[in-house]
Amino acid sequence: MKKINLLQIGCISEWALAKFFPAIFKYGLSEYFDLVGICGLEPIKTDVIDKLSSEIGKREIALEKGKKWREENTNAEIESAKRLKEDLESKKIDYYSVINGKIPKEGYDAAVIHTSNTTHLDYIELLLKNNKHVLCEKPLVTVTDENHKADEGNETYLKKLKELVKDHKSKCIMMDAEHYSAKKASMAFYENIEKTAKIYGKISGIKGYTYEKDDPEKQRTRDLLCRKNRTGLLLDMGVHLFGIITNIEGEIGKILSAEYDIYPGHKKCKRYDVETYVKTKFEISGNLFWENTEGEFTFAKFINKSDKLPKEDNKKVEVTFENRDESGKTVNSTVLTIDFIEGTVIEYKDDGKTIEWHCGASQYEYVNILKDFYIAIEENIHPRTSFEHSIKTLEAIYRVYEEFPVEDKNLRRVYGR
Repeated sequence: MKKINLLQIGCISEWALAKFFPAIFKYGLSEYFDLVGICGLEPIKTDVIDKLSSEIGKREIALEKGKKWREENTNAEIESAKRLKEDLESKKIDYYSVINGKIPKEGYDAAVIHTSNTTHLDYIELLLKNNKHVLCEKPLVTVTDENHKADEGNETYLKKLKELVKDHKSKCIMMDAEHYSAKKASMAFYENIEKTAKIYGKISGIKGYTYEKDDPEKQRTRDLLCRKNRTGLLLDMGVHLFGIITNIEGEIGKILSAEYDIYPGHKKCKRYDVETYVKTKFEISGNLFWENTEGEFTFAKFINKSDKLPKEDNKKVEVTFENRDESGKTVNSTVLTIDFIEGTVIEYKDDGKTIEWHCGASQYEYVNILKDFYIAIEENIHPRTSFEHSIKTLEAIYRVYEEFPVEDKNLRRVYGR
């Protein structure tokens, strides 16, 4: 099997340490890829080695404090940081500073981006111009400006990059690492969608929601959901659920409504400056959809701080299929529930019976993502989470912000004041 030389950008990223590097080092993807180098903002290699040592120390202290919900990720981050440190010291991999926005042009075939959201576009353009395959952690682009308004400049940049990808079609593959699209439940849904539509009819509705408990004081959450990072909850989670639609060739049509709320803060916690709750409705079209199909997505953080939201974490998409007669009347319907937490797809039939779907995908999302990336490169085909699908997803999110801005007239109270 031919290995692909891989460069990673953003080596200190929490997500890279917890999810990406274990897929390479621990879960067998070293059969497909050779990690030849990592990039970061530290000026020289000894600085990044020191930084990794510091990160190991911080995480070991965090483990001692007993945050059980973080234990698995923290252990993975420690293992990854130790392995990177060893490989750098033994010169098994190289280190490149990207402090001036420069990346190496030679010595690798593909690159994976794990930098902050606002920097993704710049790295994507540089890599495509160097004729490299690119795997970018979501989102490909932020769609709002520093005032959290729909940013026309970034929409223009998206169109520019779309043309750039066309020009490099035979050499460059663009892929958005929307890890929800690589979860085992999603993979089972994708594998069976066309067969299901032939049996149960076209899709007549989609309803999805992600309800999450979280600590609003947690610095990681504050750094992610803020104007400085130009990321609200609609962008952060919307790429996942809208991606379920675009990845089956669905088109997001008219945006029908959107409402928001912003966590108001309390004595120890400042108010957030972007939405932490959003509910939006929209139209959907495509070969697998009936005409006038509508979708509805709800995203909510800090449900533990609200008496108007569900009490437990819940992350699901419900897809309704209908067989209709010639007059358009529904003959029968079937609902599929994609449960991201349980990792299942459950089929609910009219007669009350349920069927659980299965597939051969890994429980570890980055294994699925990287295998898909490898196959796409080797066979010169588009991965399911292709650049084009990602653009459609982001354009839909852009239109939600543009047509229903995060302003007082669109705010609803779901948190206590």
